[in-house]
Amino acid sequence: MEVMESPRYIRGFGVLNQLGDAAKEYGTRALVVAGERAFSAVQGKVEASLAAAGLDYRVVIYKGFCSMVHIKKALIQAGDFAADLVIGIGGGTVIDASKKIAHDLGLPIITVPTIAATCAAWTPLSVMYDECGAVTAEEWLSRSPKAVIADTEVIMKAPVRYLVAGIGDSIAKWFEPSFVRQALDVKADCFLRSTLDLAKTAYEILSDNGEKAVEQCKANKAGPELDAVIDVCIAVTGMLSGMAGDAARFAVAHAFYNAFSALPLSHALLHGEVVTLGILLQESLRNGDGGVADKELISFYSRMGLPTSWKGAGLRKLTEDELDLVVSRMEAGDSLTALRKLPLGVDLSARRLKEAIAGMYHMHHQ
Repeated sequence: MEVMESPRYIRGFGVLNQLGDAAKEYGTRALVVAGERAFSAVQGKVEASLAAAGLDYRVVIYKGFCSMVHIKKALIQAGDFAADLVIGIGGGTVIDASKKIAHDLGLPIITVPTIAATCAAWTPLSVMYDECGAVTAEEWLSRSPKAVIADTEVIMKAPVRYLVAGIGDSIAKWFEPSFVRQALDVKADCFLRSTLDLAKTAYEILSDNGEKAVEQCKANKAGPELDAVIDVCIAVTGMLSGMAGDAARFAVAHAFYNAFSALPLSHALLHGEVVTLGILLQESLRNGDGGVADKELISFYSRMGLPTSWKGAGLRKLTEDELDLVVSRMEAGDSLTALRKLPLGVDLSARRLKEAIAGMYHMHHQ
């Protein structure tokens, strides 16, 4: 059993001005790896905070997928700057890349998520892609970020679609382990039992506060509901990723995301939007009836503004070749291999997967 350290978590309205003070605890020369749009939104506050704390820094604008090709380009931009700290600023792709850079350089990292679309800012994980945007690996890193600075004001001003996608990504942490719970021995597994309890609580918090948080984001008027949703999407979901242990392998929704990423049409959707479709796929497989999902789940999606079908996500029907590619990539992944070894009583054959994915175009509920 190995449990990764948790980052220091600073969340609140205007907390970005604490970046410099947090950073100087870990270094004096910061390599700032940032997304272009993200940095344009926070540049003034970031530079003022770092300067006030007496830090030297160099900014690298990261472009492209989280891939070794683009990471090497970022390091070329960094040049001969002798950093002793990395600061990652932006969404999941940039933060994953910045964590990988920090890991390879052997440096501590502070993350500054400018959206709450994933838990990337918290987890010691970088999802790696090829140059076409297909997931190639999930690389667990040797250390967690030292601190996460989540400024409610910054996240609130981002397009609301990112917050909604974060809600979709977060609920997978409840639905994925629930799918296999009856097949696992959880009685003496402290971390798995805690994961299930916390995941259920997180889902309930999102259900209770999600709609109002979305309204607050649209109105640019923060409230406790928005803060609660940000905490779940970034911190709690990040904790759950680290606590689940072996159960984290049994992830139908994320296995679907990884496989689906090989199709160019997938890039029109955010990570959390694809994951929500993956949850629908999982529930369809569980129910054994193509295109059927639970009423409560569909209601949750509708209230939050998440897609309830393939068509609702703005996607066309997949061709036979595309369906075969997605299924073959799912079969090649660790999750499906692990799931097939469990006594689930669920048909996870290639034929059934293909049928269920095709049936998602017109998803309906009981």
